[in-house]
Amino acid sequence: MESNPARTPLFAAILETAERYLHQLGFNQLVSVPSQRTGVDALLLEDVTVFIQISGSVQGGFLFTADPAFARLLAKRFMVDPICDLEAAQYAVEVVAEVSNVIAGNALNAGEDQTVFLGNPLMILSRSMGIRAAVYEVQTYTADQGLFRCFFIPMMDKTELARVVMMQAE
Repeated sequence: MESNPARTPLFAAILETAERYLHQLGFNQLVSVPSQRTGVDALLLEDVTVFIQISGSVQGGFLFTADPAFARLLAKRFMVDPICDLEAAQYAVEVVAEVSNVIAGNALNAGEDQTVFLGNPLMILSRSMGIRAAVYEVQTYTADQGLFRCFFIPMMDKTELARVVMMQAE
């Protein structure tokens, strides 16, 4: 597997937007973890993942994947009124989808190119799944509870995004 160490402008905008938006939600202790550049382990999905297809002048997919602890904490901080742990677990998937959509939309709106479009968020609940792509960008973050990753996979050919998700052997 190969990853481009230089950030594309779109992925850099997504990461900047994610950091800013999550900071607004109260994630003041985000730590950017150096991402491994080789091997399948660098591309594993966490339990809650959202895939958003990007089309137009830039083609590809944006993924936001969070472990259960981060997804629940994100739900608690996203909601206007306080919620209990059980409610946070119930809302976690939808909140991760909404936050991912906000991050991707704001990142695209901040750019000069207005010919890039977002697809509807696809929610993926998984254990032991990963991403398979010849070219990708990834950034992992840890927070006070849990971790999340952002991926960008540029579409290299028409079938590239159709084979992105693969099952990992246990």
